[in-house]
Amino acid sequence: RRQRQMCIRDSSTPIQRVHSYMRTRNASRAWVITTSDFTPEGRDEARITNVTIMNGHDLLQSLEIYYPGRFWL
Repeated sequence: RRQRQMCIRDSSTPIQRVHSYMRTRNASRAWVITTSDFTPEGRDEARITNVTIMNGHDLLQSLEIYYPGRFWL
């Protein structure tokens, strides 16, 4: 039996919330990190609001820099 991998993609809502927190707290930067991926709308919202986003693939690449060979899919 073959299992299907479920891919949940984050929309613009989490990015809008983080941007709102960033503004109300006078933060200069904000990040949204997900282990899955972002929808095109989410990516567009991040670009518009200047929120840095990182998906699961990018997260693993960053972890590999500091912890080689310790994390994988």
